[in-house]
Amino acid sequence: MPEQLLVAVALNSWKSTVERADRLFSALTEEQLMKEVAPGKNRLIYLWGHLTAVHDRMLPLLGFGERLHPEFDVLFLSNPDKTIPELPPGEEIKSAWDEVNGKLLTGFASLSPRRAPLRFRVGTDSREGNYLLNSGHP
Repeated sequence: MPEQLLVAVALNSWKSTVERADRLFSALTEEQLMKEVAPGKNRLIYLWGHLTAVHDRMLPLLGFGERLHPEFDVLFLSNPDKTIPELPPGEEIKSAWDEVNGKLLTGFASLSPRRAPLRFRVGTDSREGNYLLNSGHP
């Protein structure tokens, strides 16, 4: 399969997954966002904020610029759900979600098919888990 097609498939898959998550979370009311996914588990609003924070962390890792919402780390990454007394409302998370994912998609679209698969590799860090590293390819 040519590289260009592989890159297009990967980017379309990313975009489709983000759009599905957007449709799911955006359709929920504030009350619904406060529900746990299962008894004793994370709330939907926490999961949405967590995904937004993780996507935001991808921006500098991929060379797409500085993070847009580092303040989400304390709320959604550094602390488990229900340990922070008040989370931002759904509309604020939606705005950050749209901003972060828009910047990611713009960055992905700017990669040439030749560079995209070579630019990054997966690495591990015992503190952070899996992440992408710039492999130094031009």
